[in-house]
Amino acid sequence: MTYAPPSDGKEDFFVRGIQGMVRVRVAIGTDGVLQDASVADSSRSPELDAFALGLVRRMTFQPAQDKDGRPVAVIAHFPMELWKDSAMDGTLFAKSCGDFLIDADWFQQTFPEKKPDELRSWLLLTGIFVAQRYSSGAKLEAGPNFQAVYAACRAKPKRKLVDIYKQLEK
Repeated sequence: MTYAPPSDGKEDFFVRGIQGMVRVRVAIGTDGVLQDASVADSSRSPELDAFALGLVRRMTFQPAQDKDGRPVAVIAHFPMELWKDSAMDGTLFAKSCGDFLIDADWFQQTFPEKKPDELRSWLLLTGIFVAQRYSSGAKLEAGPNFQAVYAACRAKPKRKLVDIYKQLEK
């Protein structure tokens, strides 16, 4: 069993749009003590990577065991998911256009090789609306274009992202 410490502080990154997944490599001794931790795959934010490493270094671990129940040292990789939006806790639906713009701008600056519509919050939002249309028996059609929503949000940053999305969906 692994116990994670509270992750106070990630909100400092989120207000700047910084978010993502950091895959951390850990070496854990036979006593369950963390021997080493390093970034195996970066979020592309040195700050977020350092934050994830700090969380891992404060974790407590139980020793891994072999098939006979004896403690063994292990090297493991695991993802540290540090996303700001969730459909489960309602943050995605409360998101303002201004916040969406910050996220989209950070994403494009950090991942210039990716398309803007690969932004995680955009994928979540469009997925929810597609599923909603499908479950209501409506034709499966593409929702509004990312650039159209981005432009509408630029014009009205205080509006909710979901309201702009719905407006342009019609």
